[in-house]
Amino acid sequence: MSIRALTLQDVFAQLSGASSNTNPFDPNTVINSFAGDFENLNLAAASETWTTTTGTNYPLNLIQDAGPSAYWRLGDPASSTTVFDSSPFASTLIPKVPLTVTGGVTFQAAGAMTGSTAATFNGTSGYLTASSAAPLSLVSNLTIEAWVKTSSLAAAQTIVDKGGTAGEFGLTINTDGSVALAFDAGSGGGSNLIDANTSDIETSAAGWAAGSNTTISQSTTQAHTGTHSLKMVGTAAGNMFAFSNAKYPVTAGTSYTCSAWFYCASPGRSVFLDIDWYDNTNTYISSATSTTYTLTPGTWTQVAFNATAVTGAASIVFSLTPIANTGGDIFYADTITLNALGGSSTLTLIPAGGITTGAWHHVAVTRTAAAGSGGTATGYLDGVQKTTSSWSGSVVASSNATRVGATVGTPSKFFNGTLDEVAVYARALSATQIANRWTWAHASDCTSTPYGTGTYGFVSYPLPGAPTDYNYGSAATWGGTSAFYWG
Repeated sequence: MSIRALTLQDVFAQLSGASSNTNPFDPNTVINSFAGDFENLNLAAASETWTTTTGTNYPLNLIQDAGPSAYWRLGDPASSTTVFDSSPFASTLIPKVPLTVTGGVTFQAAGAMTGSTAATFNGTSGYLTASSAAPLSLVSNLTIEAWVKTSSLAAAQTIVDKGGTAGEFGLTINTDGSVALAFDAGSGGGSNLIDANTSDIETSAAGWAAGSNTTISQSTTQAHTGTHSLKMVGTAAGNMFAFSNAKYPVTAGTSYTCSAWFYCASPGRSVFLDIDWYDNTNTYISSATSTTYTLTPGTWTQVAFNATAVTGAASIVFSLTPIANTGGDIFYADTITLNALGGSSTLTLIPAGGITTGAWHHVAVTRTAAAGSGGTATGYLDGVQKTTSSWSGSVVASSNATRVGATVGTPSKFFNGTLDEVAVYARALSATQIANRWTWAHASDCTSTPYGTGTYGFVSYPLPGAPTDYNYGSAATWGGTSAFYWG
């Protein structure tokens, strides 16, 4: 038994939610078919003509490239009360995920690319909700992508959510223009062990002490979060050094993520992090050091690494170590964190300043996961890879439905602006695949209409988690005849 293959007009119908095809495909019906059968493309309407003209049709490229588990194009009619799911999957194994409209959501706004229309959210009451939790209960590999245009960054706002730190995923734009992925990674902590002032330097620089070759002070010249940061000035060329005055408690055998954000206006400057383990008598045991990061001048850069507390470790001293090229080099540090891996993870994957109001941005995050042993998560902005963070534990399945434009449960963090082409995948897309989306959207011949034209060669991939005989097929043209095979 296999699922009836999608013809190209079926794919077109999936993208638009309607078709004038003489034999329309019911996306929720499973039909028996025999391997090796083929179906001629009987395209009844002119708008459904398949041509061999080269073109860049964004939604067809996206579907053919990776096959999203849910794909909300948000180009629904103005009076819509339900948002159509344009994902290619249509079976009892992987059902569609339509969304119900609530509050201030309007459709048919100008979209992110030629031919697309999008949905505008009013920032106070508008959101979209799935009726079921099951289809997107993704506890392993994951990709979320969306085109976003914010009207304001006065408050944090949700792109898509399935519980955030109490569920499988939640993607949020913060007030500083950063983007964070949150999820429940099981037991193990997760909160910042460094006290608030030492972490953000908003009250004073008293949480830090200057080491060799370094002077430190609180500064308002630069800040990653809030209005202050730790200013570090090198007195000569070489390693600089500022360390936490406090020792923070740790548990031997537990893994920790150490992170700090650095800024330097001068090119070619580098930094690294260092931590020292101490026993319960405050005796030094050993150190762990991150790789050395070269900073992008004039841009805040996150430096992070994971370390497991050694046998006998009871506390930790956190050190910030820029490398001065010359005396007088100035570095700024901010948002300094020490987290036990696992627990409720919130990972900032696109740095501050990434999202700007009134402009379209392509946001994508990926998460890799191996049962019980964590993985990595990576953010991408406008096709460019940004921050990668590690995590541990196992993502916990929830009973939450999926929501676009606000958090689940009592809605909050309402999206304020316009969303287009939101997709969720049960796999981690590659950097090349994500970069391609930006390329497709900006190609001179790009269109994002429901049907479009072009040579759309392959729409063939197995359904995730299904036997190999559950396949969609490949389109081909020969001798003037178009056909669609499956098997």
